[in-house]
Amino acid sequence: MAVKRIIGVLLVGLCAVGAFAQTERAFRYESGNRRDPLVSLVTKDGKLLPGAKTVGELATETIAEIRIGGIFWEESGNSVVLINGKPLRELERYEDFQILKIEKDRVIVQRSGNVLELFLQKRKGDTQ
Repeated sequence: MAVKRIIGVLLVGLCAVGAFAQTERAFRYESGNRRDPLVSLVTKDGKLLPGAKTVGELATETIAEIRIGGIFWEESGNSVVLINGKPLRELERYEDFQILKIEKDRVIVQRSGNVLELFLQKRKGDTQ
């Protein structure tokens, strides 16, 4: 009886290992023309490889694509901001940004753990 139990446990273990091995062989990374995320962008002496960008550079590029069309500010906290034509409230998300706070002339957002301020640009003739 004990021998049958041991053999059963071994067979189950071998099946599990075999299934895991099949899964490992079946996976293939499809880059879709993106870089391999496991290849470092920094050399051993601490320099960035050509084409590598810092977090600040990436944030600046992404922020340049965001346009604040207007801020509808209410003291009660029901403020709305138009970002690229989409109305958003505090704590809502736009792409990889989360709206933390909407103020009269700016929006405070968070992206990848970084807190950023986006200012509403004044137009000619604006008094406030």
